Amino acid sequence: MSSDHEKYIHVLSKIEPRQAREVKDIIINPPDNKKYEALKKAFIQRLTDLQEYRIRQFLKTEEMGDRKSFLSLSDT
Repeated sequence: MSSDHEKYIHVLSKIEPRQAREVKDIIINPPDNKKYEALKKAFIQRLTDLQEYRIRQFLKTEEMGDRKSFLSLSDT
């Protein structure tokens, strides 16, 4: 697999619906060039942001004494 387009199509064929929702805008309206690079960058940025958000929520909840949040964080 060498071309950017081939990599893009390959990734799309392998991702789960939950993952596709994270990059729906790239899938629906891909750039003309560097589709794979755009998809990869979006995944990295958005999933990093999502993980940071979950960690912040966990820490907030921990401060309030709710230990159940640890279980929901570990499910991801």
